Amino acid sequence: MDEKTREVTQEALEHSAGYLRSELGRSLQIFTTPQLHFVYDESVERGFHMDQLISKIAKEDAEKFGESKDEEE
Repeated sequence: MDEKTREVTQEALEHSAGYLRSELGRSLQIFTTPQLHFVYDESVERGFHMDQLISKIAKEDAEKFGESKDEEE
């Protein structure tokens, strides 16, 4: 997700926090509803990047070992 999209999403969530908090309070039927804080979680992007690196290495290894096999035959 690019920085601009992240900022717009953060602003939208913060703008909706009061409504979300009141709905959460009604759903949970609790006397005091905690404040909501929204923090961007980069783990999905990091995981995607790691997956790309692993795929790249696997492809390079397959090409390298595939060439070695062909040379032996």
